This record gives sequence, C-alpha cells and structure tokens, in this order.
Amino acid sequence: MAKLRDVVDKIEIRAAKRATKCRRNGSHKIARGDLRVIVTPSGPAARDYGYCADCGAAILEAAQQRIAAHLGKLQSASTLTPIQEVQAEPAEEEEELPEAGSPRTKPEPHTQ
Repeated sequence: MAKLRDVVDKIEIRAAKRATKCRRNGSHKIARGDLRVIVTPSGPAARDYGYCADCGAAILEAAQQRIAAHLGKLQSASTLTPIQEVQAEPAEEEEELPEAGSPRTKPEPHTQ
C-alpha cells in the first residue's frame, strides 16, 4: 500500500530560545522560554517561521476548519461511490457453470 502523503507543513510547538517577535503580528512579543508555534514550509529554501501562542492557535484553528470542510466534501461525495452504483444495479443472471465431472458442451459457432 502506498505511503500516505502529509499535506500539512512541518509544525512544532517549542519554547523560544531567545526573545523575538511574532511573524504574523510584529507587535506581539515572544519572551525567552515562552511557547511558540514553529512552521517550516516544505521546499529547498525552507526556513522556520515563529508565531506567538495566540496567533499560532488562531492559525491552527483556521487550518482545522479548512481541513474539516474538505473532509466533509469528500465524505458527502463518497456516500455512493461508482463501485456501489454498479453493485446497486440489478445484476444480470449469470450462466451456470457445468458441475465437475459433467461433460462440457462445445460452444456454438459464431455466425454473422
């Protein structure tokens, strides 16, 4: 089975090693030792972006709502999948196979 792809950027919550500012709002100060949200986007030139606890919580809540909306769309669309639609149609009668040991009949030649 294929590995599931992680579409969420690398997110960590860790204590600030030094006093800094929030990436989202420069007036929010992050003191040394305060918890902050660190987001590292994917890519070759990825760098860490630090957010204060309040902004980080708002960002994560917004992301959670977006993911829930996408998941809801997928779940509502997959209530009747194409496979289930095919199975829901009345099945045609299948030909019975000859039992083991019984003589097989030759198929009739196909005429046009």
